[in-house]
Amino acid sequence: MTSFLDFLSALQYPVVWRPFITAIIIGIVCAIVGVFMVLRKLIFFGNGIAHSAFAGGALGYLLGWNPIFPIAGFAILTAFGIGYINKRNKISNEIAIGIFFSFSMALGVLFISLYKSYSTDIASMLFGSLSSIGASEFIIILILGIIILFLIFAVKKELYFITFDEELAKANGMPVNFLSFYFLFTVALTIVMCISTVGIILVMAFIVVPAASAYQFTYKLNRMLIYSTLFAIFGSIIGFAVAFIRDISGGATIVIILTLIFVISMIISPKRRSKLPQAGEMCPQCVKMVQETQCSYCEMEDEMEVK
Repeated sequence: MTSFLDFLSALQYPVVWRPFITAIIIGIVCAIVGVFMVLRKLIFFGNGIAHSAFAGGALGYLLGWNPIFPIAGFAILTAFGIGYINKRNKISNEIAIGIFFSFSMALGVLFISLYKSYSTDIASMLFGSLSSIGASEFIIILILGIIILFLIFAVKKELYFITFDEELAKANGMPVNFLSFYFLFTVALTIVMCISTVGIILVMAFIVVPAASAYQFTYKLNRMLIYSTLFAIFGSIIGFAVAFIRDISGGATIVIILTLIFVISMIISPKRRSKLPQAGEMCPQCVKMVQETQCSYCEMEDEMEVK
């Protein structure tokens, strides 16, 4: 039976350290993007992009292309399409996402039905294949990860501002619409980066769970980013090690470890004992001053720090 020492010894070989480092890179990037997705309540939106990427991948395999390009095209177009419909207030965000979600899945199924023979590539796209990542895929993921982190931290303060008070950001002259589409673009890139390794089904867990765990401990943005990143790194390392030792799926094992971290975070969360208002609740001052109006984190915003 493989032991932890065997795992440490095997890290000297590219076939082991390459997926191991990839898992950590994906964990870090997803954890940071996930914080803003959780705070902006865009989880369902991310699912819509991920499933639209399925249609792009199926088309790429059908035409014999490198699937990364049609996957990226479908993901980005879906992100911008949903964002445009939402900004125009034509229909609700949930309806727009549901329509794009269904349409892209139908396209994916149609493209698969046109295959002349069975292909294992589709299963890999759905469930990921972390252990079989090649050198070229590793380089692409590394480059995309660096680009995504740069895009996020270049406008971190602005993203923070529009996340908690979009109307005030508009009043201060911020390009709110541009920043919204900018963030949607980074979400699409993040999903594209993860498709080949963790798959469409598991990608949102990598994005949401570490951020949700971090949210149990703090309201401060910088701390939330740090906690989310640490949870993702810890979950990736432990999950990959367990998967290697037990010879099971790496992506699925990492998600299970991240979920256990979330459960523990919920149990020991200091917010459960906090007297600060939770999302959607009204503080005493707002109750007195504004009847029938929800508090927009008036006390919690004072707790936030953006350096």
